[in-house]
Amino acid sequence: MTARNSNITSLLSPSSVAITGATSNPEDLGSYILRNIILGGYKGRVFPVNEKLSQLYDFDTYSSIKNIKEEVDLAIIATPSDRVIDDVYDCTRAKVNNICIVSKGFAETGVNGLTLQRKITKMANEAGIRVLGPNSLGLISTSKLLNATFSPDMPKEGKAVFISQSGALINALLEYSQFYSLGFSEILGFGNKSDVNEINILDYYSSLRKDGQPTVLGCYLENITDGKEFLESAQKFTKTVPLVALIPSESPKTREYIYAHSGTVLQKDAVIDLALSQSGAIKVYTQQELYDLLLGFSWQVLPRGGNVAIVSNAGGGLILAIEQLYRKGLRLVNFSTDVKRMLISELDWKGQSRGVVDLGGQALSLNYLKALDIVLGDPDVNSVVVILSPQVMTQIEESAEVIGRLAREHGKTIIAAFMGYEGVEKGIKALSKYFIPAFNSVDRAIFTLAKMYEYFTWIKFGSQVSSRYAYQRILDKTRSIKILELIEKARVDKQMGLRVDQCFDILRYYGMDTSNMRLLKSLTDALDFAEEQEYPVEFLCLTNGIGKVTYKKDQLKRAYEDHFLKLEEGEGHRFTDHIVKKLYRGRRKFKITILKDTYYEHREKGFSIKDLDKLSFGYFFEFQVEGLKITDAIRRLLPITREQFEKDLESFPYAKYFGYRPGLKSEKFTQDLLAFVQKITKIPQDFPQILELDVACVVDRGKILIVDCEMKLDLVVSYEVKGISTLAR
Repeated sequence: MTARNSNITSLLSPSSVAITGATSNPEDLGSYILRNIILGGYKGRVFPVNEKLSQLYDFDTYSSIKNIKEEVDLAIIATPSDRVIDDVYDCTRAKVNNICIVSKGFAETGVNGLTLQRKITKMANEAGIRVLGPNSLGLISTSKLLNATFSPDMPKEGKAVFISQSGALINALLEYSQFYSLGFSEILGFGNKSDVNEINILDYYSSLRKDGQPTVLGCYLENITDGKEFLESAQKFTKTVPLVALIPSESPKTREYIYAHSGTVLQKDAVIDLALSQSGAIKVYTQQELYDLLLGFSWQVLPRGGNVAIVSNAGGGLILAIEQLYRKGLRLVNFSTDVKRMLISELDWKGQSRGVVDLGGQALSLNYLKALDIVLGDPDVNSVVVILSPQVMTQIEESAEVIGRLAREHGKTIIAAFMGYEGVEKGIKALSKYFIPAFNSVDRAIFTLAKMYEYFTWIKFGSQVSSRYAYQRILDKTRSIKILELIEKARVDKQMGLRVDQCFDILRYYGMDTSNMRLLKSLTDALDFAEEQEYPVEFLCLTNGIGKVTYKKDQLKRAYEDHFLKLEEGEGHRFTDHIVKKLYRGRRKFKITILKDTYYEHREKGFSIKDLDKLSFGYFFEFQVEGLKITDAIRRLLPITREQFEKDLESFPYAKYFGYRPGLKSEKFTQDLLAFVQKITKIPQDFPQILELDVACVVDRGKILIVDCEMKLDLVVSYEVKGISTLAR
């Protein structure tokens, strides 16, 4: 176990706790936390720190943390923000492993608060101390009976984990867990997330043996600390543990308030979506969805397939469930012949619809017993949704007991929807004793089941697609230096991008074919080129990007003469800044866009380029068919492996329009296309000075040709930040 993971161990399961800010005033924040620690029955040593009192709640106090001679796994700082730096300094003079700062007044207050936050974090880290917070609710470790928060509730011990930048969501989750008796092992309030973050927690649990890992990890985040590190850590974590993430990121106003709430910069919504999807994390959009999935993953086995049966006493509930299953991509099972025969015999089943057993409003617990016993015995059934609507004769608690006992016997995924509120509460709680997630609406039940099946398909298929990117060098040193010099000269000259002829040179260095073009010396050059290549051709000024498409000789001659007439009248472009290039008509086309994920606009908030570069997920990749009215595209974050792109192509409905045929992996065009994507995506990874790369391609007689290209340059990033010049060494 690494030293950093060792610190995380002592943070999550501390053997000793010190607390500053506890006073004789029971309303002080530190006093609340100290009382929670004592009343919760914490098993470790407790060291209250108060320079004015000799005792607090029958505990001897210390005038300063530095006076504590024993090792302190966790020091909780609850003093005003202007005193926090002194407390942190005292921690560096003592044997403290971790600090949790619940005090407010740091990055969430602006540039000055951010500066102070960085200073105390750096001070602690240099002494080998990890920092949780500031602006944190605290943490809960149920195995240690430790409630080091200012929340009154303590969950029962379990194996779920929750991490959150919002204390309010932790408090609400604790009430939810009380209702369902849902257990947790650890709950952490990240607050402003100055040091300890989601990546540290994912890496820590990934390093544990499987029997020590959580059943599920849920998180509420207001940004992702390090985009590229998160992708790697989350992909590893989700191979064994579901990760459920609530990251509000769509509204621009949300971003503004997130900065005000925790002083963090939130990444772009589209990029976050891709990051969660590629890493196997499950994105949710509401607090309810987050909590329900924590319940579902904690209690039930994953469905081993998409075949669902429904047992219900409510026709309306059945209809809603069938509709929701369809919308979520699940399917009703086709009962086996034997099961149909038994349902008809035992329940006078009418075979209303495949996979559905409508018991009718008069159903009693015995009806549920017979139906479920038969349906769960069908080998084709992967999961069952049980719906109950309370009628006068409905045996709510008795039916819940029946469902629970049968669930134990059969071991399949069961989700319940007991439709109602107070009238079904006892039934929902009765199901909790059997670890069956039960919700008061059909949509919550189906949503939970669908996401559990989504995760099952991820670990079975998605996580098996290799995400390991093997770097292969294409360029030799000489060509690397040429490209580097070309790019850097343009950057020094403050050019926003490269000319198309320069772009084509770079593409050819990488072994890609480009459409024919010619730098012009005269009109004769242009006319000769057009005759050789056949019309249409484009006459283009490289300086201003203005071009003219021509289809015959006199059009090209007129475009040429009109353009140079304007130059003579005052536009002083060089003669050699003009080209003519071949155009292709009627062929299948596709376009690739590669765009750097940047956050430079936040520099005025006190963030350095290095800070903002950590937020970046690298490059966004988009593959789109042109020439058709299609908005669908293949989208990913780089790097992308050959295997990943091949899998994307197989599920891309419009790939056939440019010649790709799924299933024919050995076909030359398929191999050429996969190799082409590998080459084009390497360019910005080799040269991160490139801000955006756009290529337009045609498939000409089975050959991929680049017919247009644009490369925009990043004029902000420096060599020191990116370590760019590696290739040229």
